[in-house]
Amino acid sequence: MGKSKKAASVIRVIVKMLLWISTLAFLVILVKKNISNSSEFWSASAIDIATIVIAIVISYYLVQKETKKMKQQDIVLSLIERLQAQVESETAYDFTNLSTENILMNKRDMNNKIGILEGAASDFISKQALEFIRKEFNEYDTLIGDHVSDLEYLCKSSKELKRPLDLIANKLIEVSIELYK
Repeated sequence: MGKSKKAASVIRVIVKMLLWISTLAFLVILVKKNISNSSEFWSASAIDIATIVIAIVISYYLVQKETKKMKQQDIVLSLIERLQAQVESETAYDFTNLSTENILMNKRDMNNKIGILEGAASDFISKQALEFIRKEFNEYDTLIGDHVSDLEYLCKSSKELKRPLDLIANKLIEVSIELYK
């Protein structure tokens, strides 16, 4: 059984190589025939050369610009995914085994990521989506801030803490989908 799969794989590789070789041979024959039939094949005016150079430069610039934009989108998407994982984490709303310091550090980390999204990703994410995320996070932040000294109350308030986080997570999904439209 294993030998037949290996043989099929070798045959596929050989067929691909033969296709590439025949394509290359066809192109070489075509170029040779064109050169022999046309004495002006290699001649070009300064305008022709300038047109080709300008087209290449403009194409290169546009491709680099689009590549840069795509890289930025990928970074924004990565940040959204990390924030979403953090928002959906049980430790974001269930504080039973967490210290006050851990709760505050987690909240500060989420706040920092949202701040980065507001600053750096405003070209990719709508202002309304960012405002919604900020508003819901502020509700979460206020609930924690108002009761930070009463850890027992916060442990009992997991449903109230989870509501704004769920809304943020859903909005982040929408933003992720919109990012590549």
